[in-house]
Amino acid sequence: AGLDWDEVVYLLRGRNTASKFRGVTRVKGKWRATIKRQGVQYHLGSHTSEEQAAAAYDKAALYMELKGGPAAKPNFPSVGCTEDVHELAGFDWDTVVHLLRGRNKSSSSGGSTQLKANGGHKYAGRV
Repeated sequence: AGLDWDEVVYLLRGRNTASKFRGVTRVKGKWRATIKRQGVQYHLGSHTSEEQAAAAYDKAALYMELKGGPAAKPNFPSVGCTEDVHELAGFDWDTVVHLLRGRNKSSSSGGSTQLKANGGHKYAGRV
């Protein structure tokens, strides 16, 4: 039996960065959550589990929907708006990103909240 395309890509890369969740990738042994808003990709923290990263993405997606922005499809649609999301609704976007990054102990403490809009790996924007 031959290899499927995903297995070939995995073998060629030498690592698996794919996730089964929207907005989640594996970077340097951690699961990174990101979400795009108005053409800019925002880093939502590095997490020890895929599910934690997916939950951070969902909170940001639901926050954007609560604020009347474009709806992003959540990973866990049955969960809906939790108390955490309603708590975040009182903050502006930059504060929400900062809080989501800081809520996980494995998140990096330094750096900025957004990635380059062109999809680059270097950080730009607010600290």
